[in-house]
Amino acid sequence: MDWYASALESKYAMQIIMAVKDHPGASKTEIMRLDSTNEKTRYARINHLIKIGLIEVQTGGNQWNTSRLYLTPAGQEVASHVESINKTMKKLYESTPEEINEDSE
Repeated sequence: MDWYASALESKYAMQIIMAVKDHPGASKTEIMRLDSTNEKTRYARINHLIKIGLIEVQTGGNQWNTSRLYLTPAGQEVASHVESINKTMKKLYESTPEEINEDSE
């Protein structure tokens, strides 16, 4: 795999991208509250996704000290591909014999 794709392999990266897609304009705190996993790791991952250009931060609005998160066009494209992968995997799972599905639980 290419080095730049490893950003998506990082823990929580795809979950965060999909959370920002589903909750555009949410703050970092709101995104982090959607899941009770390691906050330090998730916060670092959000910052990394901002740094590489998949998430953008907008400030201002009603709360002057709150930054709002949005997907960039590249982030929207990644989210679209993740959704396609999820749909394909769901179809595979639904068409797989029950005894194989039980092994994955």
